[in-house]
Amino acid sequence: MEMFLLLHFLYVAHAVFVFLFTEKWLGWIMAKCYTGPPRKPGFNLSCKIWKSYVGVWVSPPVAAPTYTVPAALVPGDRIYNNFGVGLTIFILVDKGVDVHWARQGLGAGVDYIECPAGSLMYYRVLQVDSVGRGYTNEYLQIHADHWPPFPDPLP
Repeated sequence: MEMFLLLHFLYVAHAVFVFLFTEKWLGWIMAKCYTGPPRKPGFNLSCKIWKSYVGVWVSPPVAAPTYTVPAALVPGDRIYNNFGVGLTIFILVDKGVDVHWARQGLGAGVDYIECPAGSLMYYRVLQVDSVGRGYTNEYLQIHADHWPPFPDPLP
């Protein structure tokens, strides 16, 4: 009797394993979870961008912004180090936006972003990555950190 129960348990366990790891099960899960083709995030904010070039350092809010673009703000990483706690931000913009981090070494300067426009919340561009390159939902993800002047109180 014990051998029968053991064989029955192994048979059922094998059947469950086969069900869970077959294309039928994956197809069933995808049918329940599929929400359509990938799409761009919604750019619900207006952001001002200050561009710096070689020999031309532009820092907000001294100079006028180079241009204004639609964007989205996404929380980034919380950083703990000897200087305290910091929070980085991801700013999402359309793929045609001309924004860069330090070009040609540190002597070229970096771009700055105020997002949302008029909020006095300034960000320094740390890195720019293309997300979904080659697909219809391509956009740029800007990794940025806060840059003074900070408004007091925060908006």
